[in-house]
Amino acid sequence: MLSIRIQPDEGLSLNIIGKQPGSPLRLAPVKVDFHSLTTAPEAYETLLRDIIAGDQTLFMRRDTVEAAWHFVQNILDDWSVSAGEPFLYPAGSAGPAEAAVMIARDDRAWRNL
Repeated sequence: MLSIRIQPDEGLSLNIIGKQPGSPLRLAPVKVDFHSLTTAPEAYETLLRDIIAGDQTLFMRRDTVEAAWHFVQNILDDWSVSAGEPFLYPAGSAGPAEAAVMIARDDRAWRNL
C-alpha cells in the first residue's frame, strides 16, 4: 500500500510484504517511510522568484483565467439557489457518503488508513 502525505508532514510510506533473511521462508510486513527533510518555500516565494527571473511557466494567460472563472461561476450560481450546503460533512470524517456509493458501483471500497 502506498500512502502519500500532503500536509503537515509531507512524505510517503510504502507497506509491502517481504521475505525475512535466512531459512525457512518467512514473510513479514516491511514499511518504507520517507519524510521530506527540506523546508518548502513560503507561499509566494517560488512565484516571486519566477517573476524576478521572467519565467512565465507557472502563470496563466488572462483569457484562460477568465474562462476558468466563467466555468466556476456557473457552479457557484447553481449552488446559491439550491437548498442546503452542497458538500457538508464533518471534518475528520471519511467524507460524503456519496463517495462510497460512487466506487461501490465497481465493487470497490475506500481503504481506511
